[in-house]
Amino acid sequence: MNHVKWIPILSTLLLLGSCGAPARRTPARESFGSNPLWNDGRAEVSIFAGSDAIDPASRNARARLVVARAAAGAAAFLVRFSIVPSPSAPGDSTTTLATLDAQSLEPSRLVVTRIRGADTTVVTTSPAGPDSVRVAIESRGTSHGGGAAVWRWPDSKRPRAYADALPVWLRQWAGEKTNFEMPIWLVPGLGSVTRPDATPAPVDAEVRRMDGGIVVTPAGRFDAIEFAVARDGEADAFWFSAAYPHELLKVLTAGHLAFELRSRERLAGAAPSSR
Repeated sequence: MNHVKWIPILSTLLLLGSCGAPARRTPARESFGSNPLWNDGRAEVSIFAGSDAIDPASRNARARLVVARAAAGAAAFLVRFSIVPSPSAPGDSTTTLATLDAQSLEPSRLVVTRIRGADTTVVTTSPAGPDSVRVAIESRGTSHGGGAAVWRWPDSKRPRAYADALPVWLRQWAGEKTNFEMPIWLVPGLGSVTRPDATPAPVDAEVRRMDGGIVVTPAGRFDAIEFAVARDGEADAFWFSAAYPHELLKVLTAGHLAFELRSRERLAGAAPSSR
């Protein structure tokens, strides 16, 4: 990976109000799950390699993203996104298991598991009502307990998103014909949560869709669509294939963790469990 090219990107993405910005609007959602591709009983499996974009030797990691229908014709996708540190540079491992609506890709359930040394923390979100979310935390190890909390989405017609599901959730707008800026409510990453009273509530955020140019990774050369998701003065960047099903190609987080696609394929029997 050419890490030097990543360094100036985040500061550029933060200039969302610069001259010539795309229209600020909420676009129509792509009916993502209506394509018969997802009814073949196979799962999309993507493998990524990552490291710190500023100091590539300091943090090497691998990631695996699996996306599949819960069952043929089902109204939900199952998604598993696992980030595992390199054996030569141990660190936290995080796995997100999500159940997403097949059309809107909105999560109905998220389970985020983080392993840090001898400690394992599992954070589960599920609906507590039309506009409420229940967050349950279970910790096993040396330092933390468990519990649950309930919070409400802000009263707004904005789209609702979880940072942990963005690698798939954003794909519903990759097929748009024009660029746009869109305000959303975003739940920050749940992997760092250890107590119910520290559960992150939704924050004001903005999605910007841009032409991503040509992206070259070890998996190939792609026409790309780029999204910046900005909040609290920082931004994450995502590049997706412009062609359906808009596979994730690259990620650059505000913390400088950069991932790029190494391989992709559709495999039978690789669908994640709903548990």
